[in-house]
Amino acid sequence: MSNNNQGASASASFLPSLLLAAITGIALTGCSDDGGGGDEPDTPDADISACGLTGTGTDSVALAGACSQDKLLGTILLEALDDFSLLDAKISNAVLPSSIREEEMSMGGCRLMRKRFPFCDPNCAANEACTFSGECIAYPSRQDLGDVCVAGLSEPVVMTAQAPDFGYFNTQLDNPAFVGGERVEIHTTGGAYTAFDLVGVGVTKMRSDTRWTIVEGDDLLVAWSTSDKDVAAMIALSINIDQHGSSPLLLECDFPDTGEAVIPGGLLKELLTSGVSGFPVGKISRHTSDSVQVSDGCIEFVVRSPQTVEVRVEGHVPCTGAPNECPKGTTCNVPLETCE
Repeated sequence: MSNNNQGASASASFLPSLLLAAITGIALTGCSDDGGGGDEPDTPDADISACGLTGTGTDSVALAGACSQDKLLGTILLEALDDFSLLDAKISNAVLPSSIREEEMSMGGCRLMRKRFPFCDPNCAANEACTFSGECIAYPSRQDLGDVCVAGLSEPVVMTAQAPDFGYFNTQLDNPAFVGGERVEIHTTGGAYTAFDLVGVGVTKMRSDTRWTIVEGDDLLVAWSTSDKDVAAMIALSINIDQHGSSPLLLECDFPDTGEAVIPGGLLKELLTSGVSGFPVGKISRHTSDSVQVSDGCIEFVVRSPQTVEVRVEGHVPCTGAPNECPKGTTCNVPLETCE
């Protein structure tokens, strides 16, 4: 399917009038980042008839995949957690240079990505960002997509956003918000960018190992429950063992949803050379990804079921400074959360 030219055809297909009456007015204002506890001001109800949603089905879905990190303006995320499901979208008009990691090594579907730190002299202004070429550019700003409409859930949802942050967020969904193998649609009514459509597939809940133990030189086998409903789903995995390093390496993997995979020992050995500090953590998710190119870059839609996994590194004991945490003869380096 084409992601760029579906707005016109989709807008011709409207939901039945009885359904419109039931669901017209589902709206959500953008949430601020200040964590304030006050109620959001009331806003006019969004009209789902403007969304052009075509409904859902179990027919095959062609997905464009994720955006490359150097083009990614933001993600529309539909996620099912243990206690709730959420919709979230924060789209900018440019890529923040410091968010782009550099690939250092790859092997067996996995890669080591190093965080880089741009340097500008003199320092950039508060409303600017530094590039890797030492130039200051305008800091990326959030963009208004118009109404963001979602079909394929228990009932369609429309999210709206307000200036200046233009964030979209909704946790008032059934949990899980989607059904494994079922089509999910995104349609925007247009704002900073021309209206576009994206699709995804509901994924079944992720169930994986509760702990991964890294031993230098050994391969690491990871396992998870599979589902024959998620025909388009992939597995994404990440491990961070250096929580306080000045330039940490992050291990990332992409695997087919076969139920198990091996992270090569050679890659893990290189990961250990970056140092170990704090409480290592792993994340694994079953997901589908679709994307669309807009004038400033790429926007993606991810449907995801994630799980956090405890990671142990042989020879490393994390700590917080509490009494008797560390083995006899060692003490806790509190800033690094490491017994030494």
